[in-house]
Amino acid sequence: MKYILIALLAVSCQLAHKKKERKPNKQHQALKREGELGKRISVRILSQYPRLEQAQVQNYISSLGRSIVVRMGRQELYYYFAVLESEEKRSFSAPGGFIFVTTGLIKSLTQEAQLAGILAREIAIVNNRYVYKASLKEKSLSKASELGFKKILANEFSRKELRVADYEAMMGLLSMRYNTNAYVSVAADKEFSKKIAGQVLINKPVNYTDRFIQLKNRI
Repeated sequence: MKYILIALLAVSCQLAHKKKERKPNKQHQALKREGELGKRISVRILSQYPRLEQAQVQNYISSLGRSIVVRMGRQELYYYFAVLESEEKRSFSAPGGFIFVTTGLIKSLTQEAQLAGILAREIAIVNNRYVYKASLKEKSLSKASELGFKKILANEFSRKELRVADYEAMMGLLSMRYNTNAYVSVAADKEFSKKIAGQVLINKPVNYTDRFIQLKNRI
């Protein structure tokens, strides 16, 4: 009887070990699919909105984006930021950490806090996997990427999803000492964001007006 119990315990331990091994594999596969989905969607976005060939502008966006990622990004992702050449006032984010803003959007802004807030909102959308989760309806990556691409371009996010993204964006701005009130005018849900901004006032927020004006002049 003693040996039977020992054998059963050994089998139990092996099964538990296998379960622990399988869990990271599932996470790895999910992360791999998320990244591949994001690449495919990004290719579609870049085929419709060409990347701006201006190194200084791209470096600025990448630097600003990564400073936000340090505070609110997912550790397992490498985030990619790019400016797209279009007069449309748009921002996009694809699964896996691909973030895009158009020249038209940047030109319409008056201060860096607004741009930082928009990037933070797109980072929040990636972090919460809204597009990735919606794409799980389709097993094939080609169909999933088509679904995700359409969702992004049509901005088909629920009110709750956008409010969560706005809230997380404002918390990101707060951690960087930006003026959260500046974000309200570019928020997805302006009324909701206005209420949040009124609760998180910052004493002496940072101001990078000069470098933001230089950025706009290069576009």
